[in-house]
Amino acid sequence: MEKCIGIIGILNKMPKETSVALNALITEYRDIVTGRLGVPKHEPDLGIIALIVEGDTDKIYALEKKLKEIDGMAVNMTLSVC
Repeated sequence: MEKCIGIIGILNKMPKETSVALNALITEYRDIVTGRLGVPKHEPDLGIIALIVEGDTDKIYALEKKLKEIDGMAVNMTLSVC
């Protein structure tokens, strides 16, 4: 287990339907989520979120995997410092 800092970018195509699941995951992984940026879009079917994460790689990858399991989300991650 290596400690890293990174960013998880999320394009949420169904923000109304998935907001509860997304917020539950962020709460579950609050020990590694050090920042959250939501960009408001005027399009009703698109949400843009950036999560700054810091912690061991196993936990970061577990969060990424769970996010990808939510329908309607495109998730990409970059780990910058390990």
